[in-house]
Amino acid sequence: MAVPQAAPAAEEVGAGQATAFTVAYGGYDNYYRSDDVVAGSQPGISTPAPSSFAGVLLLTQPGVRLPDGAGVRFLAAFPDANSGAVAYFNATEGPSTDLVIELDNTTFTSTMGPGNTVGLTGTLVFNRNATLYRAVVGSIRTVRDYVEGPRIIRPIFAHTTTQQDSSVVLHREYMNGTGSNTLVFAPADDSTELTLLPDGNFTVGLVPGAPEGRVAFTVLVSWSPHLRSFQPDQLLAEGQRGIANTPQVTQLSFLTYPEKLLAGSWRFLTYFGRRVGRMRDSLIAARLMMSRLASAATEAALGAALANLNLQQGYYQYNGQDFIPVGTVCHEETLGDYASWTNIQEGTPELGGRLWCDYKMIDTDFLLLPFLAQYFLNTSQGADRAPAFLESTVPPAGGTALNLNSAYGELLDANANLVLELARPFATNQTVDTLISLRPGQLVGNWRDSEAGLGMATIPYDVNTALVPAALRAIQELAAAGILDPAMEAEAAELATVWETQTAPFFEITVPAAEAEEMVGAYSRDLGVPSPVTRQAGSTAANLTFYALALHPNGTQARWSSWGTAKPSAAVGSDVCDRPLILRHALWRSMQVPVMHSDVGFNLLYQSNVPEEIIRSVPTLLSEFPGGLLTPAGMVVANPAYSALASPPVARQLYANTSAGAYHGTVVWGFQQALMVEGVERQLALCQSASPPDWCDDQNLVDELRAALDRLCGVITSNPTVAFSEASPAASWLGTMH
Repeated sequence: MAVPQAAPAAEEVGAGQATAFTVAYGGYDNYYRSDDVVAGSQPGISTPAPSSFAGVLLLTQPGVRLPDGAGVRFLAAFPDANSGAVAYFNATEGPSTDLVIELDNTTFTSTMGPGNTVGLTGTLVFNRNATLYRAVVGSIRTVRDYVEGPRIIRPIFAHTTTQQDSSVVLHREYMNGTGSNTLVFAPADDSTELTLLPDGNFTVGLVPGAPEGRVAFTVLVSWSPHLRSFQPDQLLAEGQRGIANTPQVTQLSFLTYPEKLLAGSWRFLTYFGRRVGRMRDSLIAARLMMSRLASAATEAALGAALANLNLQQGYYQYNGQDFIPVGTVCHEETLGDYASWTNIQEGTPELGGRLWCDYKMIDTDFLLLPFLAQYFLNTSQGADRAPAFLESTVPPAGGTALNLNSAYGELLDANANLVLELARPFATNQTVDTLISLRPGQLVGNWRDSEAGLGMATIPYDVNTALVPAALRAIQELAAAGILDPAMEAEAAELATVWETQTAPFFEITVPAAEAEEMVGAYSRDLGVPSPVTRQAGSTAANLTFYALALHPNGTQARWSSWGTAKPSAAVGSDVCDRPLILRHALWRSMQVPVMHSDVGFNLLYQSNVPEEIIRSVPTLLSEFPGGLLTPAGMVVANPAYSALASPPVARQLYANTSAGAYHGTVVWGFQQALMVEGVERQLALCQSASPPDWCDDQNLVDELRAALDRLCGVITSNPTVAFSEASPAASWLGTMH
């Protein structure tokens, strides 16, 4: 995309500057560096200069036990080609937890190697003899597959290990021959000897009498172009630059480039380095920060989303099983060596390492337009910038080869037309079957992208009740402003009204207070926590209303059929599942997943016409767990207390799949808390607008919303580390609630 006139050109961003910082979090010490590597920094090596480079090093903190019992994990990751390396060390003698490996931070810097390679170098300090027992070199996607998977490395991703004099060299050539990664360990002085073993691993031996061993490392990657990140003061809008030197902005600058945003961060390193990354993550994060971001940073996120949008007619993915319509937004880029692997799996090996976009997610298709409308129509940074931006074209570094030189306006039109096309069936016939569902054959499709994240259902709440109507309203507003075709305005408004008013009832679950208290009481006893009072704001009737996490198509439980013999988890007794609930089957429709959740935050942030029934459910959501979602550790994203509405086998499985150990269970996600806070604040602000919603006339409800917001902000303030987490377990609150 064209860089805004107010911002430096891409090749000037960050020129001559270095960013280095350290973050201790989650049992790891994280060392970041981003700078211009200067030619001649290594004698005898001739390379172009300057070359911008960024990387991060991760080391297990002393005393932290890794899940597989390893002593220390050394991990380096680079945005370039989304590449890096991981190495696991154990103590050669004695318990592995006694092994301590620390970085001498005075030695940590960037470096250049042969063949225009760049990377990181430094010295590690070992407190005892150690043995490397596993390493992965190459794509961070390969590293992630190993770390999060069954600890298996496919032969196609293997690297070579050789001893060269006193050094041990681990090297991988990309399968398409366009790049490589190298990890080198060498004695930093005469305190240590490295010995290669027959199995390709090696030992780090301290020489007799040495109090510690010092081992130099170098990690190199060959990939171009090397992009320069924004400096902290370049990220922020005027009036916000007073916070440019804060740690949070420094960390953000490491992930933000004129061409695109990196979705990952030190808080979940396996997402690190996916340029464009998870587009949902980038669009939501930038939306939450939009009021503080400079136009160049916001347009980086916007341009990246448009650059990789599908324009190809008749395109299929996943070996021809998944049709991708024109206008679909890319969820995730796959780069470098892993792109070659993916293209082979897709039956198109002739594409080599050409960037591959994953289009399986459905929520991203509806996040783009609200983001763009908010920026161009409601911020001072975006005012009057739409014409120039939409007339500019995708630059070589920004998107797939398919979209190079395509105008952003053309790409935006494609997405708007797709949203209208997808919204028409439900507007014509309001049934479960015409709601937006996961793509055929896919188990995931929104931010709850674990297999059980939607309770094995296929029609997510957030997409249908919040994102589709928000995208339609965005089309209406953009068309009225002349940014989109004015002919779209009337249809978009008509469709939006239907989606705003007719989707939520499919998800609505209303339970008499006595039944709700019985279910919460049973669940509380199983957890061993007190049972809170489940009372809903503005409710004169003794009912509790919440919204199903997702729906099954055709009112069936087809995907739950395998759960018929499910057993209770170890943490869930029989009381909560087997208690006789007289009205259970009358209250619950079999198509609904009866799990309370945090996704109402999407309604609150992205919509201006939220149904009053949803607004009235918010104080209950933000009440004490397990009646609501608030724990002393934060707001959990799922609460299965009311799953007893389902049949006992289904209820047991829902309890198990939304436990504190589940990725989308009773855990705290920082972005969901931020979404809820911003959303409630936005709805309350509408009460001060020229045309306030009708519910604003109910002062009791307004007061309850303010009180609910105060409760949420209180737990966030009390847990500053959790506020920036992904899937942080809320298990600690069990001990605090007694």
